[in-house]
Amino acid sequence: MSIYSLTPLANQNGGVQAIEEATRQMWGLVPWVIGFGALSLLFTVLSRALLPKLKGDVGEWVVNRSLLSHLPREEYQVIPDLLLPDGKGGYTQIDHVVISRFGLFVIETKNWSGWVFGGEKDPYWTLSYPGRRKVRVLNPLHQNALHVRVIRELLQMPPQHCHNLVFINSAAKLKKGPVEGVFQQGLTAYIRLYKDSVFSSEWVHNSVSQLQSACQSKNAQARAAHLRQVKEKK
Repeated sequence: MSIYSLTPLANQNGGVQAIEEATRQMWGLVPWVIGFGALSLLFTVLSRALLPKLKGDVGEWVVNRSLLSHLPREEYQVIPDLLLPDGKGGYTQIDHVVISRFGLFVIETKNWSGWVFGGEKDPYWTLSYPGRRKVRVLNPLHQNALHVRVIRELLQMPPQHCHNLVFINSAAKLKKGPVEGVFQQGLTAYIRLYKDSVFSSEWVHNSVSQLQSACQSKNAQARAAHLRQVKEKK
């Protein structure tokens, strides 16, 4: 066999080896691809599960800072994140309560975005996001009415001095226009419009103590029970 007949064979063998090497490298990448895919899936699942909670927590923190910054502490007591027994064997979570001689203000916070369709008396509102995705939610005023009832019953106070207020992130757009009791700005200014003393300083002090004593926010079992209760309603 001449040297000329060996050259194509050598080239052929080299080509086979190159293919085999490339194949081995590709198979070596498979675990990395699978791992990356699994991590991406896990990130997506966790984002969908945790992002709404994170957004809600951020929204509540922002409102709490605003209340503390713009309401004089000698006149207003701000209590965030109250988990209270609802009187029906469950619990209800209240974002903020402001207590003063001028009245008590129960505030529900919604860190929404996109279009918001709903009026004061509608039992449900609709959130409309880009991509035509729509979500039906309970009217936050109706949701907060339960919180108002729980507070009133606990403190045994008259209804006219316990105010139902909702704060919605300014990134959201109320499609039907302003709704009474719903704010996107001017919340603290509205609270300070109430200037007539309807409670004594002693009543304010005792009410703060009552709410703090009844609060179960640091009770892990109560938190878990409330989460189960929320999931069952969905």
